[in-house]
Amino acid sequence: MWKPRHTESPSFSPTQESRPQASAIPMTEPAPRAAIPAGHQSTIGKDLAIEGKIIGTDPLESLYIEGTVKGLINLPFGRVTVGTKGLVTAAIEARDVVVMGTINGDITASVRVDIRAKACVAGKVSAPRICIEDGAIIHGQLDVLTAAAEELSLPEPTPNEIETLKLIRIRPQVRSLQIQPTLHTA
Repeated sequence: MWKPRHTESPSFSPTQESRPQASAIPMTEPAPRAAIPAGHQSTIGKDLAIEGKIIGTDPLESLYIEGTVKGLINLPFGRVTVGTKGLVTAAIEARDVVVMGTINGDITASVRVDIRAKACVAGKVSAPRICIEDGAIIHGQLDVLTAAAEELSLPEPTPNEIETLKLIRIRPQVRSLQIQPTLHTA
């Protein structure tokens, strides 16, 4: 029986017809895309206590509070979230405010205030949109800012857009309702 002397695999050289055609354009790697900056969140942990002013102007910056803050919080373009363990004794001015803990002070938001189920707020709450979940405790005043809400409204649709909206059965303009809550004390 015949045995080969070399254990190498046979070499293959493709013919001119079977070779792929070389590209006339040199291959280059695509330029890397610039990263879109994500929002940043600063956190005040549950063991931290801050006394003074917290001021920020970055629209992508948000603040999450689980500790204690006394003073002033001013993030006119950002979001302030008070966590379940958070205790804030300060006036808050922000774009959005979410309350899950306790706030003793006035809240002014340019867009929205969310007061969650186990939250406690003592002070004046002012915003175009205020959402209060069942179980939240509020001692103070609610002020729905209508002038700011009108600035946020959509422009009037054109007649062509109205016809399109009618075809898909959506009302062209939906107005929000303002409800005056009545509190009953025992």
